[in-house]
Amino acid sequence: MDLKKPYQRLEKKKEVKLWDLATGFAKMSLCSFGGGLTAWAEQIAVKERKWLTDDEFLHALAITQVLPGPNMIKLAAYIGSNFRGVAGVFAAVCGLVAAPLVIVMVVGILFIEMGSDPAVHRTLNGLGACAAGMAFSLAIKLTSKNIKDWLFMIFGAVAFALIAFVRLPMMLAILIVGPLAIIAYWYYGKAQKKSEGEEGKEK
Repeated sequence: MDLKKPYQRLEKKKEVKLWDLATGFAKMSLCSFGGGLTAWAEQIAVKERKWLTDDEFLHALAITQVLPGPNMIKLAAYIGSNFRGVAGVFAAVCGLVAAPLVIVMVVGILFIEMGSDPAVHRTLNGLGACAAGMAFSLAIKLTSKNIKDWLFMIFGAVAFALIAFVRLPMMLAILIVGPLAIIAYWYYGKAQKKSEGEEGKEK
C-alpha cells in the first residue's frame, strides 16, 4: 500500500446507482458456493464493475475483517454506505442476502429428502474445494501486490503464523497484531514524511 496517497471516500471518485449495488452484490452471492465469496467480491467490485481499486478493496477488506460479524455483510454495508449512504447499505445488503436466502430455504427442504445420498456430499465437497481455491488465489494476489511493503509482509506473516500454527482464535490474533501494525505504520509514515521534508530542504 502506498502510504503517500491519502485514502479518499469512495463516492468522491465514482457515482454508483442503488440498482447497481443490489445487482452487483446479488451476483457475488450467487456466484459463490461453499465459501470463496471474498474472491468473487474482488472479481466483481474491482475488475468487472470497477467500483474500487485494488488498494481500496484491500482497505475495505481490512476494516471489515477486524470488526465482529459476517465479513461479507460488513463489506456490503461499508461499500454501500460509502457510495450512497443508508440507502446504499440497504441496497447492497439486500442484494447480497435476498437470493441466497430463498435458495437456501428451497435447498434445505430438498436436502431433507436427498441429504443421505453420497453423490450429494461428493458434489458439495468438489464445489467447496473450488471455492477454497478462489479464496487462496485472492490471498496470493493481495500478498504479491504488497510484497515490496516490508511492514505488510512482516505483520501478515506473524498473523498467519499465530492463526495457522499457534492456533490462536482469529480475534485474539487481531488484538495482538493489529495494534502493533497500526503503531508501526503510523511511525513509518511519519518517518517517510520527515525524510521527504529534509530532502526538500536540501534541494
